[in-house]
Amino acid sequence: MNFFFHINVIFLVLFLTSNTYAQNQIVADLSQENVEISTDFQGAKILLFGAYEGEKGDDIIVIVTGPKGLVTVQKKEKVLGVWVNTRKVNYINAPKYLSISSNRKIEDILNQKTQKISEIGLNNLNIRMQPGIKVENEKQWRQALTRNMLKSNLWTVNENSVSLNKDALFRSFLKLPSNVITGQFE
Repeated sequence: MNFFFHINVIFLVLFLTSNTYAQNQIVADLSQENVEISTDFQGAKILLFGAYEGEKGDDIIVIVTGPKGLVTVQKKEKVLGVWVNTRKVNYINAPKYLSISSNRKIEDILNQKTQKISEIGLNNLNIRMQPGIKVENEKQWRQALTRNMLKSNLWTVNENSVSLNKDALFRSFLKLPSNVITGQFE
């Protein structure tokens, strides 16, 4: 059985010159828009490339998100000599795939306030726990979600991975792991 993984990339491109946002035109495309996923899917590497009206010192941040939905984080504990899941927390709007790429370190491009407002960075995502569940140590559960998603390669941060050429062209690779979920990506 084959599934198709369709990618519509809508990405955030920030052109920063003297700490102000410039209104520049950008044209982008992918080396392939659809990825066929079958039982022997080993992952894929897609080239994102394009052109922009740039100036020296411009920066580009590319954010690709997959479908959002329920992601569960479980806590294992040893009970009578056996490891079992004893507690769990459900996040109801977590991206099941997230790739953040930039041409240099994000902290050198954007201040913390702008990152938080724009939800750029793994710690700035507005991810909600399932309502009605009271949890102690929310911060530890959120850190566990981030750690698990990074470990499974479903979330990635790739600073210094967007190549800029002659202040007019850019390119970056998007890596899809073998465990990526099918659906619409933005």
